[in-house]
Amino acid sequence: MKTADPGTIVVVGTSNLDLTLKVAHLPQSGETVLGDYSRAGGGKAANQAVAAARMGAEVHLVTRLGDDANGGEMRQLFADDGIHLDAAKTVPGGTTGVALIMVDAAANTMIGVAEGVNRFMDPSDLDQCAPLRSTDTTVIVELGIPAAVVERLCELRKEVGFTLILNPAPYVNPLPDWSWPLLDVVTPNEIEAGMMTGIAVVDEATAIEAALDLRARGVKRAAITLGAKGVAFADETGTGVIPAFQVTAVDTTAASDAFNGVLAVALTAEPTFPAALRFANAAAALSVTKPGAQSSLPTRTEVLKFLETERMGTLNV
Repeated sequence: MKTADPGTIVVVGTSNLDLTLKVAHLPQSGETVLGDYSRAGGGKAANQAVAAARMGAEVHLVTRLGDDANGGEMRQLFADDGIHLDAAKTVPGGTTGVALIMVDAAANTMIGVAEGVNRFMDPSDLDQCAPLRSTDTTVIVELGIPAAVVERLCELRKEVGFTLILNPAPYVNPLPDWSWPLLDVVTPNEIEAGMMTGIAVVDEATAIEAALDLRARGVKRAAITLGAKGVAFADETGTGVIPAFQVTAVDTTAASDAFNGVLAVALTAEPTFPAALRFANAAAALSVTKPGAQSSLPTRTEVLKFLETERMGTLNV
């Protein structure tokens, strides 16, 4: 990234404690498998906040935690990464979200989530986050929270003029038509892009088609993440595919979150959308080479060092 000031990032969404079992293979119904257990911070928004913080950004997290031991553990993890928690609400008597994760030797995952207090987030949770009143802020929101919170963020985007990134996962309910032009960047994977546009995304060409469809709905920039195939994009300058970096995957749990958190920072620092996507791609690639969610997220120094050894270009489609 070209600038020493990575800006202010606000991340809105879920926080979970991840309980992970590393196994040789994922079990079939009725099968018991043995493995190695670990626990770490997780949740889409929490992971994205950590990813952005490790790029050196000032990060504010809008989320909910219970007043249980898991919530206390999560708060300490956020503090370790310097994340501001003024808008992270602790719910008396509430249960912090928990994710149960299995990861096999090929880095395939199986995940179940107990949402806990995440499911009770509401628009008032945004009121305590002062950077949401600044045009210089970049905001990331995911869809694991009530739709009313997302819609209020879109309204604030219209009122204030900050940059709004939507990571549309999980894509359960369609977005209202009026919200599309208020989204500066949308980052679905193949499945989510198909659900949003009705286009079956099976390769780079159909991913480009889906990205252009999102642009036609009013989204300013669309990036369709394709895993090992890279990222297809469409913006005001055209379309293209940013190839993936070739690494040996250990655990893909937080790859999408690494991508989104780092992209929010890179957008303020890189001269073009493709350049920002390439930087975010590098962070995602590094994240899959380590186990765990937040424990796998790289630092700015690690990403810069990685990019020094790689040469990847943009393929126009």
